[in-house]
Amino acid sequence: MNDTLTEKFQLLQDFGNVTIYMYDPKNFLKTIKEKAVSIFFNFSDNITDKHFSNVSEEIKTFEVYNAKAYLKNENLNFDDVLSFMKENGASLIGVQGLMLLWKRKKDYFERGYDFVSLDEKKGMWSYLENKYATAVLKHRKSGYIFDAEIESVDKIIVNKQTAFLVFKKNGR
Repeated sequence: MNDTLTEKFQLLQDFGNVTIYMYDPKNFLKTIKEKAVSIFFNFSDNITDKHFSNVSEEIKTFEVYNAKAYLKNENLNFDDVLSFMKENGASLIGVQGLMLLWKRKKDYFERGYDFVSLDEKKGMWSYLENKYATAVLKHRKSGYIFDAEIESVDKIIVNKQTAFLVFKKNGR
């Protein structure tokens, strides 16, 4: 592992293991939205299974992931953050991973942070040519705010409150 890159991040939170149960990749985000509508302050209409259907690594029922959230200690670009994730053995499961973690561990998210599970750009929503967005789970005192509409990757990367999720599949 690149010690220099590792030093640029600090562990915010260890969520422990998350087991995947009854996962339907074609309707997962739709199902989450339907069940969570009363819990979320805002759940963007742009978080759809169609917009996020090209995830780099497909999740399967009964897989187990260890999930950790990291903060960056300094300004980094998207490629640096993705390299850090890969060096830590991350499974790039994108928005689906974020929502699975929320579904299983919603009471454990640290308040005051914006949580994101990045993916390669091909796995994100391309809303304009060479402009990519992904979903961000914002945990505020007013509740959970989940929004993809205004969170471009460029904005996420520079936000000091962004906690980057690293999902490592058990057995890797």
